[in-house]
Amino acid sequence: MVTVTETAAVELKNVIKSFEERENKSDLALRVFVQGQCGCGAVHYGLGIDDQTREGDTVISDYGFRILVDSDSVALVQEAQIDYIDEDMRKGFTVKNPNVAGCACGGH
Repeated sequence: MVTVTETAAVELKNVIKSFEERENKSDLALRVFVQGQCGCGAVHYGLGIDDQTREGDTVISDYGFRILVDSDSVALVQEAQIDYIDEDMRKGFTVKNPNVAGCACGGH
């Protein structure tokens, strides 16, 4: 299923904690979903913070937080890895999947 690098896990815990404090909620989770596919077949992933598990969700409890994946996205996130990049000109979460080719048509 979905894996998370150690660097991403640390950052995600901080993001989730910040959302919980700001929204005065607890037990928030990371939602991983497919936003769409290009004509070339590349998958575009989305990440969000969610406060509820929906019917059909796959729930992964690890890293000190939960990851939710909807039933439509579960097949397309197999072996995906969430990482956190902190470079000079680039900072943020990335999702890489060895089973899915990168966008070749420029439609990202």
